[in-house]
Amino acid sequence: MVSENTNFFHTEGILLKRQPYKENSVLCRCLTKDFGIISIIASGVYKEKSSLTGILEPFSQVQMELYKTQKTQIYTLRSANIVKSYLYGVDYQNTLLVNAAGELLLQCEFLIGESIDFYELLVDFLNYLTKSEYHYFLIFSRFVLKFFSLLGISIEMCCSNCMTKEFTYFYPQQDGFLCANCYKPLQYKSLIQLKQETSYALCNIYSLKQTKEKTISQEIIDEIKNVFLIHLSNHYNKKFHLNSLSDYK
Repeated sequence: MVSENTNFFHTEGILLKRQPYKENSVLCRCLTKDFGIISIIASGVYKEKSSLTGILEPFSQVQMELYKTQKTQIYTLRSANIVKSYLYGVDYQNTLLVNAAGELLLQCEFLIGESIDFYELLVDFLNYLTKSEYHYFLIFSRFVLKFFSLLGISIEMCCSNCMTKEFTYFYPQQDGFLCANCYKPLQYKSLIQLKQETSYALCNIYSLKQTKEKTISQEIIDEIKNVFLIHLSNHYNKKFHLNSLSDYK
């Protein structure tokens, strides 16, 4: 939201990344309600009596007053109040999933623009992750699929040929999957075979009760992650990564 003085802005955002910047300052990358992903300089953060101590931590939800001139793309933080810290009390494995969501958003910044939908999606994911009884990686996977939908590159969880809910192969060229009945040997080099458990998990991604008692092995996690990254690369001709999930188990 723009104030009467058009150099001043009020918005709410979630910090995705921060790094030291000059003496006592930090440079933050932040997903905001109003402006998409922006860069923010916060001065004096490391000073002993700074009012920003403990506020500008990764994945904190913050209400901010910002300043920016037309000559720069970087905002200056004037004041901030924390709404919620999403990593407070979160275990290591869930922290990896939160960081993976941040990785994905930052790599797709050029696609996000100023849509509030991405901000609301991230808030919903972070809130649900901290209170859900279901498998956390599947919650992250559902976030990714909803993210793809906002980008306009949805993946339907069915065979792209006959629409059955059971499939055996990932078919990148068709932006979807293929069942055993629709498989043709000539397609072999264009397909990625999936474990039955991976197919089951993906088919039930929007009905997590079905997978509550199922074991999600490292192989299943790796296959699902591979599907997501190939799908992104196939659409944007760019290499994507989810390095935060390297240690996820």
